[in-house]
Amino acid sequence: MKKILLVLSLSFLAMPFVSFASGFQGVQVYTLGKDEVAKENIYAAGNSINILGTAEGDVFTVGGNVMVLGDVGKDLNAAGGTLVAESNVGDDARLAGGTLAIGGKIGGELLAAGGQMNLNPSLQVKGNAKLAGGNILVDGDIKGDLAVYGDAIRIDGIIGGNVSAKAGQKLVIGSRAEIDGNLNYSAPEKLTIEDGAKITGEVVFTEIAVKSRGITQKGFLGFIGIAWLIGLLMSLTASLAVYFLFGKKIKEAINYTLDNFGKETLRGFVALVALPIAVVISFATVIGIMLGFAGLLLYILMAVFACIFAPILLGTIIFRKLLKKPEFGVDWKSVLTGVVVLRIVAIIPFVGWIFCFIFFLASFGVLFNYLYKHFKKA
Repeated sequence: MKKILLVLSLSFLAMPFVSFASGFQGVQVYTLGKDEVAKENIYAAGNSINILGTAEGDVFTVGGNVMVLGDVGKDLNAAGGTLVAESNVGDDARLAGGTLAIGGKIGGELLAAGGQMNLNPSLQVKGNAKLAGGNILVDGDIKGDLAVYGDAIRIDGIIGGNVSAKAGQKLVIGSRAEIDGNLNYSAPEKLTIEDGAKITGEVVFTEIAVKSRGITQKGFLGFIGIAWLIGLLMSLTASLAVYFLFGKKIKEAINYTLDNFGKETLRGFVALVALPIAVVISFATVIGIMLGFAGLLLYILMAVFACIFAPILLGTIIFRKLLKKPEFGVDWKSVLTGVVVLRIVAIIPFVGWIFCFIFFLASFGVLFNYLYKHFKKA
């Protein structure tokens, strides 16, 4: 029962309209102690995430407050209302949140998006860095190129390659900044270069018009990009949590769905339409009100769970059909593939929405069929 409650709570992470800042409904606190070593990948979601020890694999985490201070052997994927990542990362780091503080050594590339972002002096990025946000301070060492989009940008660190910057308000090159390549930037006005700053290459300025009302188109696209990235991490965490908690049942459900895809899609459509009607009718009597509320809650939870199951189903189909691996089961790679592909397809108007809706209906139908058989036996 506790497992089910945990998964249903984590399920809400997959819903893009849930307020990210309101906190998560998963485990309250997840902590990897300072002296602990996680040899497998870490998948964690909760109100407070603290990774203080060593993670030898990848880390996927979403939370209200996230702190990653321990070493990460491979990729770090983290999103939080407040995110502090001061760890040594073996490969790439992908970070998103309201407030970000980033430091440590990153062996690959850095991709970060957030409202307030500080790249601390301790930060060392071996590859390129791509940043998007509101107020951004770059005060670390980036060996490769830097691409940064923000409202107010300040660069006070060492950049080994070229810099491409787009500032909605202003761009400042601080006194400690060293840029070994070219600087191409767009802003409403020319940048400010403080005494002591060094720019080896060419500086190219493109003026952009300031709109008196609303946000710029690029600002809107930047916001959408951040929301998409956060949604991706939320969906990925929820799907991986479901897979690892219910691996055997998920595999059985996948195999059944693939053999009965059309039937379950039709069942899902009928259930999706019929259940709300049944709930409304139940409210007509005093006794039925409680049943109606219970039915409404169950309907919502089924819809959420179907959103989580759909990318797992898609990922398995991709591995079995497109990659011609008919005996392929289900693992974290197929879950990751399904989540990413489904999120990308969902961007495509009409055709992409219909595609995603079909997989949602199939997942909803399977879940309804499972619950129906379970209650029938009971």
